[in-house]
Formats: sequence, structure tokens, C-alpha cells
Amino acid sequence: MIFDLPSDALQRILSFQTERDFVVFTQLTCSKFYKENKRVIDFVCHNLLSKKWNIPSFSIFNELVHENPSSLITFARSVQNGIITDDVTVTCDSINNKASFFGRVGESNRSVQCAMPFPSFSCKLIKDSFVKKFVRCFKYYSCSSGYESDQNELDVSMVRLVTPFLYLDKGVQKYCFDVRRVSYYEIHILPFNGVNTVTTPTENQLDDEIQFECVAVGLATKFFLKEKRFPGWDNESFGYHGDDGAIFHGRGRQLGTFGPTFGFNDTVGCGLDHSKQSIFYTLNGKLLGTAFQNVRPNIELYPTVGIDAHCTVQFNFGADEPFVFDLRNYMTRV
Repeated sequence: MIFDLPSDALQRILSFQTERDFVVFTQLTCSKFYKENKRVIDFVCHNLLSKKWNIPSFSIFNELVHENPSSLITFARSVQNGIITDDVTVTCDSINNKASFFGRVGESNRSVQCAMPFPSFSCKLIKDSFVKKFVRCFKYYSCSSGYESDQNELDVSMVRLVTPFLYLDKGVQKYCFDVRRVSYYEIHILPFNGVNTVTTPTENQLDDEIQFECVAVGLATKFFLKEKRFPGWDNESFGYHGDDGAIFHGRGRQLGTFGPTFGFNDTVGCGLDHSKQSIFYTLNGKLLGTAFQNVRPNIELYPTVGIDAHCTVQFNFGADEPFVFDLRNYMTRV
């Protein structure tokens, strides 16, 4: 049994586990086993995180040595987004952040929304030593010095502003630890099951009433009715629509043409610039510009994507693969 293995063998076995498996393992093992093998478990945990975030393991150990290692990984994963929907015609893979629509195009509307919002500056301040240590560890290895907080209080939402994201440096993947004044995500649109077709219209539709496929990208509050609307079709959301290249906000009113149309095999990005209180978009790695200004800083906005197309939408929050858009370079200019 694994409980009878010597420390060096146990270390090698645990080192092959994924972060998720490691968390489950440490949570399921008995307290006696954990206490007897705490040194090995701590060592493996800190090495898993140092490899993922490219931070020396000793620094993680020194900052968080008094914390349960599984809670460190659990907390680190919790600041990443998962995706949810209330529509039965959409399948969601929250582990891989994928959503696919298999219903009839043009008959109804629906959106997929992330389980966690972008940071806001309205969250209640809390006293949490673990969060403080977590932020301080990242701050030490951050190139930015723009983050300040009270010694006794910390806005937990700000932790997500120092969540590492991947970028390419001369073809090599690295993690960026700069304090993020910009929250950002991307989606990549793929044909569902490899088929790129428009649904046949219903019997009641005339030829000139065929509904074309559309994906809409944006942000929305928790009050947004994701089961029946696209982002931008009410005052609770902002959206950039792929079928006409227009932006929407407030009762479905089109605010004007913003950028190119987009669809299959395109990568669309949406960012919330906290310093400018604005929302911007990118398309296939190119900045399209600011779409919405004077966005209230005291509301939580969730990444939201409307889907009325036979496609699979792949969300990317920067944790597992680099963004197509050079976010790190953009942040140095804002």
C-alpha cells in the first residue's frame, strides 16, 4: 500500500499526479498519514506550483509554509473561471471551458456565462491571512509595483488581478505575474463536430427570413438573463456580435458598427480595463479598440458569450495556454 512506502518513493509517486489529483489525494488521506508525511506532501505541492507558475519553490514554501498545501492549490484554481448555462441545447465542459450548441439556429437565444466574475472594486474587504500571503508571494515576483493594500484588510477580488497568465517570449511559454489592471478572456470558435452549416429554416420561415448563425462576445452582470438573451440586449450586459460586427448595450439597441464580422475559426477577445473603466475587443490577436466607456467600477461583470450557431466555443483565461492577443504588451501601454 502507498501508506507503507518510504518518503523518496512516495515523493516520486505524488510528483506524477496532476494538481487536481493531488488535492483529492491530500483531502482523502487520513490525518495520521498526512502528519507523518507532511514534509513530503508540502515539498510535492510547492514543486507542482513552482513549475506551473515558474516561481522558485522555496519562495512559495517560505510564504505559505503554515498553510495546508492542498488549500493553496484549491485556492489558486478557484480564481480561474468555469462556464455555466441554463439552456438544455448547450453542452458545457467546465473542466476544459468548452461549450457547444446543438439546437436549431434562429428559434431562440441563449448565452453561456462564466461562474466567476472579473474583479470589481466593490467587494467587501476581508481579513484573511492566507489571501494576504498569496498576494504577497506574487507581488514579490511581479515586475509591477502598482499594487497597494491596507496591512489589515484586503479586497479578495484583487487577488484575481495577480493571477498569472501565459504569454510567449521568443516562442517560449512563460507566466506573467504583473499586477493586472486589465481583466481579459478569449474565445475560439470551432464548427460543432467539424460541420460548418446553417440550420434549415422552419416551415413558417420564408426564404428571406433565414436566420444566420451568430456568436456574441461580451460581459454581463449576475442579473443578466442568460437563458434567453445575447450579451448587449439589456442594460445588464455589453456585447459585440459576429453576424453584423455591431456592439449592443441596453434593450437590444445597436450602438453602431464596431468591427469586422466574425465566425468559425476566429479568436475573439474581450477585456475590461479597470484603470480606464472601459471595455475593449480584439480579433485574431489584433486590437479593435474601445467599445464601451464609463463602465461602472462597482459592478461585477461575468464573461458572457451568446451562441446561436452550430459551433463549439473554447474559452481561454490565460492559465493553460497563451492568449492570441499580446496582453502583456498591451498592459505596459495602459
